[in-house]
Amino acid sequence: MESCGCNKNNHKHHGCDHFITNNRDSSEIDGIDTIAGSDVKETSEPGFGEGRAYAAPDVKKAGHDALIRLLDRFRSPMGEYDVLVPGNGGIYSASLAHMLREQYGMNPLTVTWAPNLPTAIGRENLQGLLDSGLDNTYVSPNWQVHRKLTQLSFSRLAHPMLPSILGQRAITGKTALYHNIGLVFFAHPPDHSGNGRKNDYHPDMGNGSTRIEDVYPGELANRYGITRGDLSFYHSPDPKEMFNAGMEIHYLSDFLTLSTRQTMAYAMEHTGFKPAPQREEGTYTRCHEIDDKMTSLHYYMAMVKSGVGRAVSDAGMEPLSQAMPECGAMDPTNRYDSEVPTRYLGDYLEYFEMEEGRFWETVERFRKPRLWTRKDGAWQLNEPGKEPVGIKGGAIPPPVFEPVRQTRHSLTL
Repeated sequence: MESCGCNKNNHKHHGCDHFITNNRDSSEIDGIDTIAGSDVKETSEPGFGEGRAYAAPDVKKAGHDALIRLLDRFRSPMGEYDVLVPGNGGIYSASLAHMLREQYGMNPLTVTWAPNLPTAIGRENLQGLLDSGLDNTYVSPNWQVHRKLTQLSFSRLAHPMLPSILGQRAITGKTALYHNIGLVFFAHPPDHSGNGRKNDYHPDMGNGSTRIEDVYPGELANRYGITRGDLSFYHSPDPKEMFNAGMEIHYLSDFLTLSTRQTMAYAMEHTGFKPAPQREEGTYTRCHEIDDKMTSLHYYMAMVKSGVGRAVSDAGMEPLSQAMPECGAMDPTNRYDSEVPTRYLGDYLEYFEMEEGRFWETVERFRKPRLWTRKDGAWQLNEPGKEPVGIKGGAIPPPVFEPVRQTRHSLTL
């Protein structure tokens, strides 16, 4: 097929019944084999290919065609923003946004929630996203309010990232509505953590049942002078408004199979992504969630409460990450999971306005004795299936994440 009758060759896909890709038909798209039932082979074609030092994604024709049909429903004929990609310049969000624009002819807008304690490499990677030509909305809430909410969430719930998580979810819907964008795209679903997969596709991502002021009823306004207006960034739009606008949330992993290795190679080439200069505390990798210093403490508190930490979470994302020398080899012993985060301790103490003794007292207050035993001056995770000495209640169950339980009107541990 040499040309298209509609003469719209500016996009790789433009609403017709076939593709236009450098005068190639739909059996080959930038090196991606789309024959039904066949896996992608390595190729030296432009795009994903061996010629660019990484293999093409493992794509099935059915999933690829479904992705195209979805994108066509939201593609803007006027070149306006037609897909929203939340992210911070990391490997997944950066490669997804760039791919949607360059490989699929969409016009993405990216949106970023400001980190609590930004890292230098995080700033550099976000700048790389902008330098690649992608538009970005950067949302920074009232920092005095956000800091107080984070302090309370750490000391009361052992969940220092809760305000940021609620904010990230809320600005996704608000930004999409403001720009009249009907399609929100992520690379992968979030940790399901007990919320159930149905919330992953709900326009407010489960935020409708969670209000930050319900965590501390009456206290925010009466004690700290924080009003409902101050909390607007943490409130998702009315779900009815998002449904009426036709907003949908989708995940690239539902259509295509992209390994972390492939995704990182794409991001490094096209958006200038760089790994952190050293291994992140609590894990073996230098590539995942490296924009916020608070991330190490967040996962350590999860480890204290549930016995599952950052290394296990990272290893569960992508087995092929063990073949990524740029990020660090996966450690099957999970020896880093219970690593105490001290690299940014000074930043934590300043941010939470705490003395070091009080900080560690707060951490230990949430440690569960059924999960941990003090031995030789260090905490050790008890072995699942065995009853710890001196602790009643029988054998310890295998460790699981303990999500913040949500109800219609309240949020408690």
